[in-house]
Amino acid sequence: MYSTSTTTESRTDFPTGGRGQSHKSPHTQHPPLTEPTQVTRPAPFSHRDPLRECTSDPFRARFGQNLPVGLREEAAGMDWRTFTGIYCPTPDLRIDGLTHTLLRDNRRRFTATLTSSRPGRGGVTHSHREIVAMGAVSACTNLLADAGRRVEILTFRQREIFNGTAVFLEVCDNRNRCWVLGFGGTPDAAVASAMSRAAHRLHRGID
Repeated sequence: MYSTSTTTESRTDFPTGGRGQSHKSPHTQHPPLTEPTQVTRPAPFSHRDPLRECTSDPFRARFGQNLPVGLREEAAGMDWRTFTGIYCPTPDLRIDGLTHTLLRDNRRRFTATLTSSRPGRGGVTHSHREIVAMGAVSACTNLLADAGRRVEILTFRQREIFNGTAVFLEVCDNRNRCWVLGFGGTPDAAVASAMSRAAHRLHRGID
């Protein structure tokens, strides 16, 4: 590699009338330095595992729909048997056969059968009930309250699955609080199932 030397001449004029002087200064030019090329590598791609995502939500793994927020965190990683054992218990007092007919002012007349299998209550008993209410939730709330089981709903979520309905409830009574899931061939039946399970978990022990 060779370097080239050049001489630059500059002249300075003095305003006082003095003679101008020529000033020569050497200047050496060098070829521009080439900076090394920097290669930016993309960050590693994070592959999603759909199977793992599904199985972390037991309801999604079975029906393809997410659990409600809150319940999803509680049930993360559970298998279906464990999930249903906790959130779908068999109630010892349940509302069966809930149906309704329309009345005026958007009210409904509900009919149902209360089935009790509580110990010390004479085995399994069935009693017919009728109640006028605005909806299935209100009807079930009053039927259970009349039986001594108060249920307050904090969260209500409904999903349509195949040929039926799933209802998720977050409920409380005093200091007890829990989630339940009810299934039914109709929305009314799913509400009755969920409310019966809610009353069971709250009043017979959450665990």
